[in-house]
Amino acid sequence: VVFPPRHDVQSISVLEAMACEKAVIVSDIPEFCYLVNNGAGISFKTGDAISLTLSMKELAVSKERNVMGQRGRDLIRDLTWDKIALKYEKLLQDVLAKHS
Repeated sequence: VVFPPRHDVQSISVLEAMACEKAVIVSDIPEFCYLVNNGAGISFKTGDAISLTLSMKELAVSKERNVMGQRGRDLIRDLTWDKIALKYEKLLQDVLAKHS
């Protein structure tokens, strides 16, 4: 899946692609470095059509494409609403405990 936006904090489209075990090509903006750092996809230089083209070609022939998709799926397993809500609740409890 190719996701080229230049400005995006967290795209649901990227998360959905990862949930479907698809390797992702993203802009090299800081918000998506976690994806590349965790081996779930690759990036291209933002605003550079040639860099995007090369990344698309690279991923099209990559033997790692399926592995990247699996890594992406594994990466987002902890991003369900239930798990996020529990983490947030724990954070609030910790803050309250420190200020009680």
